[in-house]
Amino acid sequence: MRPRLRLLRLAAIACLASLASVALLALPAGAPAEPAKKLFPKFDLKTLEGERLSSPALRGKVVLLDFWGTWCPPCVSAVPSLRELNQSLKGEPFVLVSIAVEENDAPVRGFVKKNRMDWPQVWDPSAVFSRQSNVSRFPTYILVSHEGYVLQTVVGTSRGVERNLRDQVVKAVEAAKSAAPVSPGVMTR
Repeated sequence: MRPRLRLLRLAAIACLASLASVALLALPAGAPAEPAKKLFPKFDLKTLEGERLSSPALRGKVVLLDFWGTWCPPCVSAVPSLRELNQSLKGEPFVLVSIAVEENDAPVRGFVKKNRMDWPQVWDPSAVFSRQSNVSRFPTYILVSHEGYVLQTVVGTSRGVERNLRDQVVKAVEAAKSAAPVSPGVMTR
């Protein structure tokens, strides 16, 4: 290797090392670098039962949004796992909300009743809320922390995906239970 080329490479390495050390000094001592947190947009939805469901009302609870349709075989196959998850977390700071993207509400109502889906069901006939949530494929699951931050977005389903999602939900619920309670007058989002 030529001496001049070698000298340029050494200078480049020294420059990169210097930049890295400056970046490390910018972090507080002992603090890991965290990715930017993304707040889930505020929402106000109406369930199939006619009840209002809004983000401020769910403050302090972990929310799992399940975007699905009766026409989607993977969505249909995930229902038993969702029902089991919902049952296992009764009484915890957790809410499962299913958002059905369907032209007509009759198939949704029939499917929900037949499959004992006893958690909040929202009909999204024009996919307005789904688009606002950046959902274009089904099923899509969005896990939102008790503080309103998106923790995870998962598209599709399988046993591995269901296990991972369940683990993430349980972890988020534990974090919500150990967090300081939010003052009634303070909005977190």
